[in-house]
Amino acid sequence: MKNDFDWYEESNALQAPEFHQPSKNKTGRRVPILVLVVLMLATAVLGGVLGSVLTANSVRSETGTQSSVKTAEVPEENQAEQPRQSNPQFVVPESEPAPSNNAATVPVADRTTTYTKAEVVTMCQPTVVGLTVNIAYNGQTGVAGGSGVIISSDGYIVTNNHVVENAMSAQSVKVLLSDNTEYDGEILGMDANTDLAVIKINATNLPYAIMGDSGNTLVGEDVVVIGNPIDSQLRGTVTSGIISGLNRERTINGRKMTLMQTDAAINQGNSGGGMFNMHGELIGIVNSKISTLVGEGVGFAIPVNKLKEVVNDLIDVGYVTGRAYLGIYSNTVTVQTGEQSSYSWLDILNGRVETETRVMITEVISGSAAESAGLQAGDLVLAIDGESIRTNADLSSKIAEYRAGDEAILTIQRDNAIQKITVTFGQYVPQ
Repeated sequence: MKNDFDWYEESNALQAPEFHQPSKNKTGRRVPILVLVVLMLATAVLGGVLGSVLTANSVRSETGTQSSVKTAEVPEENQAEQPRQSNPQFVVPESEPAPSNNAATVPVADRTTTYTKAEVVTMCQPTVVGLTVNIAYNGQTGVAGGSGVIISSDGYIVTNNHVVENAMSAQSVKVLLSDNTEYDGEILGMDANTDLAVIKINATNLPYAIMGDSGNTLVGEDVVVIGNPIDSQLRGTVTSGIISGLNRERTINGRKMTLMQTDAAINQGNSGGGMFNMHGELIGIVNSKISTLVGEGVGFAIPVNKLKEVVNDLIDVGYVTGRAYLGIYSNTVTVQTGEQSSYSWLDILNGRVETETRVMITEVISGSAAESAGLQAGDLVLAIDGESIRTNADLSSKIAEYRAGDEAILTIQRDNAIQKITVTFGQYVPQ
């Protein structure tokens, strides 16, 4: 079933229409489930079941497969840190952006001045770039497209993680500036939790965006969105609207995010583009929209203050340091809660069987915090520090509140008995 929040969920498919001879490889091991799993109902009725996820500091959910799919997260004992060339610490620009080639006609952003939309576009459009990424996904190869925003005069560019996460290599990115100059880009860091990534090009004296303060943004405030929707012929497209809402909690790809909502038109390819206020400041990175038969004009952007929190880690080490790591694969399952011992599928369809969703551990990774704490495959995670856990998204969001080294009490159900287990989180280090 297509998720209403479909642009983000299907971004790779939409951005890479030129896949070559996809190979359909859906092999994997089947996970036994000892409790009533209405996941089987989804197989009968919808033709697909929920997939397993790896929970480190986050839990990824894949649809349409019963196998546990291992992602880049690995046990800490195998996570030897690779040598990486040190980058000078990035400092969020507080001064005027470097002039572009037509600097004489470009206004300079002044936080005390409110500009017209046309002036904002003149200032900010040169800071938005087009991205072309050679990707490999599920045995397929293709080309994905997206947008990015230059955040320093020497070539640091921010985009969405989902634009580049399937890149064949860190060097599989082409960056096209607004003046049609093309550069080879290198992916320095990615973070699925915030859906942010940083790319570097070897260039100097670039126009770059001045970061504002998304915490001071007001509902109803005018904004301009600049990106590269649909195809390269439409790059640099400008749309405008208002901030429709703040602190919108959305679950995207199994991760809970807090986003800014706008009614400015957003389309495929806008991912990673900039949302600017009327002071000419970058206040958000566009990442998703809701697209349904009954509604449009509901787009979302990552607040720029979230970018400020992670940008130095992404540049310096390639990931966000200090993230809590549990180390399990898990499924969201549906279990029976009532006393009824005999029922039919019709009873389930008509709601005559009492059920609830929970998170079942399908595998514990060797050497992980979960193994050290004694968690086992088949355990149902009911709560963390007293907060109920119903889905993988709940689990991911809750773990994200902790830092490596923090302790938490997990309430689990094992063999129909409730237990409390203390876990000391490790640190997530991607492969």
